[in-house]
Amino acid sequence: MMRRLPLILLLLAAVLPGCRRDPLPEDGPQAKPEEMGIYISCPGVPRTRGNQGDSPAREEEYKVHTLQVWVFTSEDHELLHYLSLSDESQMPAPGQTRRYAIPVESEFARRNPLPRIDVFALANAASVGVTLDGNADWGTLNDTDFTSDSYFGVGEPRATSVDPEKGLPMTGVRRNMSVTPSEDGIVLNAEKIVDVVRIVSKIRYVFCRLKDDEDPQGEKVSIQSITLNGDQIPIAEYLFTTTEPYRIGNQYDSRSVVTPGPSPIAPNENPEKLVFAGQNAAAYEQLLDDAVADGKLTEGGVMYFRESDKALTGTITFTTDGEQRTRVFSMAAPGDFARNHSWTLYGYFITGRKLELSINAIPWDYTHYHIDFSEGSVIASKMELDASTATIIYNQADDCNDVFFHLNTPAKGVFNITAPLHGKVMINAVGDANAFVVDPAVRDINPDVNGGNIEVTIRPNPDFPANPNEEYAITLSFYVETADGRDWDANSEINRENYRFIR
Repeated sequence: MMRRLPLILLLLAAVLPGCRRDPLPEDGPQAKPEEMGIYISCPGVPRTRGNQGDSPAREEEYKVHTLQVWVFTSEDHELLHYLSLSDESQMPAPGQTRRYAIPVESEFARRNPLPRIDVFALANAASVGVTLDGNADWGTLNDTDFTSDSYFGVGEPRATSVDPEKGLPMTGVRRNMSVTPSEDGIVLNAEKIVDVVRIVSKIRYVFCRLKDDEDPQGEKVSIQSITLNGDQIPIAEYLFTTTEPYRIGNQYDSRSVVTPGPSPIAPNENPEKLVFAGQNAAAYEQLLDDAVADGKLTEGGVMYFRESDKALTGTITFTTDGEQRTRVFSMAAPGDFARNHSWTLYGYFITGRKLELSINAIPWDYTHYHIDFSEGSVIASKMELDASTATIIYNQADDCNDVFFHLNTPAKGVFNITAPLHGKVMINAVGDANAFVVDPAVRDINPDVNGGNIEVTIRPNPDFPANPNEEYAITLSFYVETADGRDWDANSEINRENYRFIR
């Protein structure tokens, strides 16, 4: 059986690119170990140039505090590697994808064909009381569930807010993924992204009333309670799904969930403007948040529950003109409360003090991707500098390659990038950026142009007022922008030699 290697995280932050490798031995370069890229995406709304007007989800609802990743062979469920991360800088940004480079044995990398793999990812395990580590086998992960009322059940304490220390539970699994080798066979890449999504869903109640000059205080309308019926939320939910969008036990909690009605109910001149009109979940929630902040909508309660395969139903008890009434509500279809869904019940009183309901259950995030490898992953080779254009000295203390310019000669490098197709690669100077000129700053990713090779020149900026007694230095940071506007870090693919340019 293949031995497991200690954890090595090779993905580097874009703001401080670097590479960690052993010093070169005196008798020549040391061969790099094989590595495999695993791509993990997390829920949220990415903040890219293409969607500055979109509203992000509430920060605590997409916050990742811890992330664990297990990689197994698909055929015999042999554990290839385990990652356990708790540093915020190591996590994928909300709504974005991050590549994690893990070491693999030479024997694995040389197999032909390469074995297929299963990847399990678990974020915020403490939020459901789960304690899994590198000793967990494939079967344990696949069969782990959570059942306690304390973890998103209908009993008390009920989850009406997100624990800022633990976050919400999130998981992702991809089975039977192929592995693609690079041309030199050293870098392997998993075929697909592992989408990490919340495994609970959310209910929100909001209310308002038509502004009425005859009843300015809204005393003739009130809501006594909102009741979510019993036998709908399962007692057990599994961390990881199989082929269905949900995976739960076969028993349901018989208890109903009663939420006291809000008081007073906010007046609104145009309550119809808050009716759901096909927005994504984050944008609609921001619309409601703004209305609450403006005093035009009353918050009736937020709750987080285990997912369900049922169409949730319930009853609103309310009073108009001194007469108590009830109104039944229901989801449109079973499956609308599968994991990572947001269900909003918007009730508003109109002329005649009639209660109207707008009900929607939609995916919590619209940034949920299943991207083909050729279009959604970074396929690139490391940048190599032309040694005839600069002097390159390995700096063991800082674990980087210091680059010194030849007189009036720019340093020249080249790297190859062929994916994501139709995207762009960005090259940024980090450090004393104004003291240097880096060209290009951006290039289209097109393997049909020069075979995907991109040449880079770095030179001192002749217009920079340099102090002859000071040293100026930069490193380079690489990231790609996909055709649909998402940003991906590409340092672990391109910046593996960690060049530091000094003048």
